[in-house]
Amino acid sequence: MSRALFVLALMLLCGGTATADTIDRNVQQLQNADSAKVRIAAALALSKSKDARAVIAIADALGKDDDSTIRRVCALALEKMIDSHTPPDALALAFDGLDAAAAWRPVGTSSGAALGGGALRRTR
Repeated sequence: MSRALFVLALMLLCGGTATADTIDRNVQQLQNADSAKVRIAAALALSKSKDARAVIAIADALGKDDDSTIRRVCALALEKMIDSHTPPDALALAFDGLDAAAAWRPVGTSSGAALGGGALRRTR
């Protein structure tokens, strides 16, 4: 019994501090990376998860990222991520992100037909 307690205490002491999991790291990269390639990779990694943190981060990037490629990746990712098990708050943010993405228009046109082309601005 004392040996088991000793091993348990040793494991607790040597366990170290907790590190961020993969979803948290990808969320940070999607939100903060300067490189578009890193943000795209983070969005693609998050798209494989149905975790609410991932859905919220993808929806946020969909509405806020200036890079049209990242917004397209995020829109497609949400299609895969949202299902009947998605928490209501994450689902609402996902739809808000899709609405925000719909507000992006190419500069100099009134149509969103060229969603990814040219300089974009927010019309709201």
